[in-house]
Amino acid sequence: MLRIATLNQYQPGMSSDDLSDVGQPVNGGSKGYKVNVWEALRGWGQRLYRKADILFVTEIRNGSHVRFLAQPDVSGLQYYAMMKEEFFTNIAILSRYPLHDVLPIYSGRNEMLKATVTIDGLSHLLIAAHWDKVTSQERLEAAQRILESIQYADSPTFANMPAFVGGDLNVQSGYGPEGLTGSTLPEYVLLVTKLWDVYTMFLPPPPYCSDQRLDYILFKGDYEPMEFHACLDAAPSDHPYVIASFKRKGDTSSQVKTHASVTAVSPAKDEILVTSISEEAIENGRIFFAHRALDTGWDG
Repeated sequence: MLRIATLNQYQPGMSSDDLSDVGQPVNGGSKGYKVNVWEALRGWGQRLYRKADILFVTEIRNGSHVRFLAQPDVSGLQYYAMMKEEFFTNIAILSRYPLHDVLPIYSGRNEMLKATVTIDGLSHLLIAAHWDKVTSQERLEAAQRILESIQYADSPTFANMPAFVGGDLNVQSGYGPEGLTGSTLPEYVLLVTKLWDVYTMFLPPPPYCSDQRLDYILFKGDYEPMEFHACLDAAPSDHPYVIASFKRKGDTSSQVKTHASVTAVSPAKDEILVTSISEEAIENGRIFFAHRALDTGWDG
């Protein structure tokens, strides 16, 4: 299972790095009060700990925040790449796998960060994006830049390379909480000529706890989405986490990754019960168990 997440840091909700403005109002108090930046980063990292393999972060203030998130006891995603080091870093990719071929891409006021990772011997293309909310035409050009990168990856040398695109696109798709007739924007239409929008692949659509759908995870390649979550409290950010789980097509493995001990007991002679808690359910965990007894046809 491969877990891809995206988080908009929404840095106005956090204090300055020297903590001098903790408790100050955001937008006059209408969006709450500034919280300790390091506590917020640690909270995000620990809630994502072992729940994401790759994380796209947008509106991140500077390189020190990325390095803090990448610590083993914070997010555990030790490999990272940044759009730029100084204020305003904006985009970062954190990964459980080494990142290489990192390339910042600028298109007008839209920023994208491209990198590749190798997973199970296969290269994967990653593109994290933060698009400007004002000009649709500039976003359309940015979408074209993304597709150009993916089309390059479709060349014979990279014919089987999966691609994952995510981040804050500031785009109306027509699907989700803003899904009004005629609300779909051409930059979204262009992207989905080449990429699958994970959210739209589930019926019924999963909950999306925001009045807008701004943060996207899109993909191409030999994967199928298994779960999608976008109702997770990301305070002090005003964006919910978006986390999707993918399984390689043709993978018939029944292995379950857990974040708790696996317990095996024998309630009675010739009977066994194995339990644990899956890490695939993002918030409260999901109990998995296997129970075998003689009256089930099991003979050993």
